Amino acid sequence: MLLYLFLHTVVMSKARKNLKANALSKEKAKKAWAALESVAPLIQKQRAYQDSKDASGTMDKLQRKKRNIEAQSIARANRDKSENKICETERKGESGPKTYPRCDQAVESSGDEVSSDYPHSESPPKRLFNYEKVTIKRRSINDLERSQLPVIRHECEIMEGLFANADKTCVLICGDTGTGKTTQVPQFLLEYGFPAMIGITQPRRVAVYAMAARLREELGVTDEVGYQVRHEKVVDKNLTKIKFMTEGILLREIQQDFALRQYSALIIDEVHERSVDCDILLGLLSRIIPLRYRMGYPLAVILMSATIDISIFTKNSLLFPNPPPVINIESRRFELSEHYSLHSCTLTSYIDDAFEKCVQIHTRLPHGGILCFVPTQKDCEILAMRLSQYFQKHSTRPYRSRDATGHSLSRKEKHDMSLENTGDGEMDLQSETDMTCDEDIFDLNEEGQVNEPKFDTGSNQTLDTLYALPLYASMDDSRQRLVFSKPPDGKRLCVIATNVAETSLTIPDVRYVVDTGFVKERNYDADSNTFRSKIVRVSLGSARQRAGRAGRTMPGHVYRLYTPGCYGQFPASTKPEIERTPIERVVLFLSSFNVNTLKFPFPTSVSGSSIFSAINRLEFLGALHPKTGNAPGKITDLGRELIQFPIVPRLAVILLQSVNYSDIVRHLLIDAVAVASSTIHLFQPSEENSTVNHPFVCPGSDYLSYAKFLDAFRHSKKRKKLCRDAKVSYAIARDSYMLSSQLHRVLGVDANHSEKLNKNHQIAFRKALCKGFLDCVAKKLTTGEVTGGKAVYVHNEKRYRLHPLSQCVKVRPFPEWILFSSIESVANRKDRLCGLTIVTIDWLMEMGYRGFYESSGTI
Repeated sequence: MLLYLFLHTVVMSKARKNLKANALSKEKAKKAWAALESVAPLIQKQRAYQDSKDASGTMDKLQRKKRNIEAQSIARANRDKSENKICETERKGESGPKTYPRCDQAVESSGDEVSSDYPHSESPPKRLFNYEKVTIKRRSINDLERSQLPVIRHECEIMEGLFANADKTCVLICGDTGTGKTTQVPQFLLEYGFPAMIGITQPRRVAVYAMAARLREELGVTDEVGYQVRHEKVVDKNLTKIKFMTEGILLREIQQDFALRQYSALIIDEVHERSVDCDILLGLLSRIIPLRYRMGYPLAVILMSATIDISIFTKNSLLFPNPPPVINIESRRFELSEHYSLHSCTLTSYIDDAFEKCVQIHTRLPHGGILCFVPTQKDCEILAMRLSQYFQKHSTRPYRSRDATGHSLSRKEKHDMSLENTGDGEMDLQSETDMTCDEDIFDLNEEGQVNEPKFDTGSNQTLDTLYALPLYASMDDSRQRLVFSKPPDGKRLCVIATNVAETSLTIPDVRYVVDTGFVKERNYDADSNTFRSKIVRVSLGSARQRAGRAGRTMPGHVYRLYTPGCYGQFPASTKPEIERTPIERVVLFLSSFNVNTLKFPFPTSVSGSSIFSAINRLEFLGALHPKTGNAPGKITDLGRELIQFPIVPRLAVILLQSVNYSDIVRHLLIDAVAVASSTIHLFQPSEENSTVNHPFVCPGSDYLSYAKFLDAFRHSKKRKKLCRDAKVSYAIARDSYMLSSQLHRVLGVDANHSEKLNKNHQIAFRKALCKGFLDCVAKKLTTGEVTGGKAVYVHNEKRYRLHPLSQCVKVRPFPEWILFSSIESVANRKDRLCGLTIVTIDWLMEMGYRGFYESSGTI
């Protein structure tokens, strides 16, 4: 019993303790919960503050990463025993060391050359960039537009890629045109605080104007955004922070300062176009980037491409030993519908087909701009005029098919078109089915099924509301700006463009794209010095770029005027320009840096025959010393003078050798060279007459005709009328005039001469041309071999005709000896000599002519 009472007491005691402990725990829990509720707002505020700090601290992280890189660079420099050593290199072929200015010296043009091995000795950083973030105040509408661009989401990725690879390589941005690369990436660099100028190159002058104007509008400034093209510079040394320029301008600046110290960042845009200047820039920048890093003055370089195939940049170990990081930017924001034709347009029908498709779109489909691609600038003018005239004439009549309207090309127009495009049918992509299909154009999808677009049949759209404009590279600036301006109220914009609108430019509010599938290419054969101008099928990459012009601001449509089967046979990519043009200036430019062209890191290899042909011609002109083995000779003093002229070497030789002639002859030579550098055939024949008769036409020399025209242009008060009468592009004439003015200043020749041109001056002029064209001489065959009233000339055992647009074809009897500047090849016809001048054998021998030049690879 006692045991039971004891156990009961113990159990009850523990139970009371447990109850008391539970009550205490509940009380503590209540107090803890109350305390938590009291501090909850503080915790939420702290979290919100931390989130905002993280969101705004992204650039601070980049700053820390940059400081770490700078610290590592300084540490590496301190370990170098030669801390105060200046980067030096021996210039081959000359005595004495070559000194490169330090990064802390004033940025000035040194004009020095660079050795063939490039400076690789370590030079410790003495001063590094100080990056201070810049705040840009934009209008709210501009901020809203920027936020919708795909590239904005990749800002941090781009900046991190730059600083993570500052000592190795550049950054490659890949994204379709219209993603905002060209306008927004420079603003990323500006906001981050790059201290020196930010340079952006464009392959075309029209893109330089358009992009500079767009960026000025976005930033709301004028002085801070500048541009520079040939003969025009709008840059303030103290205020300009962003500079747009053509690629040739940057190459000229590399000649003056190899390290490009006035720039802290460079953007090479449209690298996929592979222009000659772009290829040279990429090779040089691959050496400049590590040089600048060793100087403690790092250069940020961004390459931007609008195509997906970038293997030529990422897998080229000679160009970039360390593959550049690639940042892909998605671009499609709206659906793009692709429509194919039931038959492929031909070289004689693409104008008709494009005309009918544009009319169908305007009369049947909802609002939205139209962009139509044609191969030549003549096509742009013809089609734009036909569309405007048609809608003015039929403004109150419903649209009818091509057969009813009578707006097909006439037989004569088709004949003229076929003459212009002769030989372009070498690439025959049409099957029997394509050629036997019905004339009407239908829309097919990729499976070959007919698409039925939703026509706006209920709309009351009148036919006189189409605003048709042409667009091509050599067009006047004032006319180009119309394309980017808002069309008149109630008008639909319709732009007829060459391939200039594929990637370089973004035309606003384009909803419909019409693609003829053709492009005009001018290819050069180095072995025969022959130019072949042909209209060929575009590449797959170009076709995709054209389609991408639509659907930027709304769902878009692309109408391909060819079949899916034809599309599948397009070449994958366009041949790089360096494989289609003479490269004498390239070889001479690289030789000025003592660089062996055969070992230069081109993005894609250049054929040895093209390089050796250029070397042989430069040796013949005296610009290079004779080569030793396979290595090209060193540049001569004459070659260093020639590279300073913005013209081809053989024309520069003519000007340099003309010092013994009278001022009027030198003046005419300068004018002739300026025009010849801009065009091949200055005067175009009218439809009624195959020749042009003007006071400045000279039958003895096409070059003298060029000179007399430009002199008339210089003194004319109605220059545009003069160009219209002579059937000369005003833009070409204006550029030639500006180039002539530059050459007059360089050579110290007065353009306003008072002496009158006489027969002796003309003879001296033609004689002076011999010096530059001694390897371009043709001799007439015997009279018995003249057929059809046309003489046959022989050069290097090959037979040629004279170009029908030349003034020399009118001379009778046929001249015995002819100088020519180039050879044009046309299929199914004899090759034709262009840029002609009548000479005598005595003049040729006096200038050092030694017979037909037989060296391998020359003309």
